[in-house]
Order: sequence, then C-alpha cells, then structure tokens
Amino acid sequence: MRIIPVHKTRTGDRVELQGILDEVDKTPGVMLSAIKTAFEQKDNIAFTNAYRPR
Repeated sequence: MRIIPVHKTRTGDRVELQGILDEVDKTPGVMLSAIKTAFEQKDNIAFTNAYRPR
C-alpha cells in the first residue's frame, strides 16, 4: 500500500487501494487496525485475540 497506493488496471483505470483497505478495516469482524497496533506494541495476547477469526 505504501509503495504503490494506486493500482492501474489493464484498461488503464486507476484504483485507489487505500480507500479499499480503509473500508475493509471498518467492516465488522475485520480488525486490521487492532492487529497492527498489537503487532507494533509487541503484545502477543492482543495480537492473538485480534487475529483469531470470530
């Protein structure tokens, strides 16, 4: 996402990947931000709880 935030399709259309990721992260049951925070804080328990499917 940081390296290539905009993807170009075969037809030349541009797709903003960050917007897609933001919406996925807001989806109930998908806790990407919780996983990222737990990973950055090196909190194994929080990471396991956030990563485990519900």
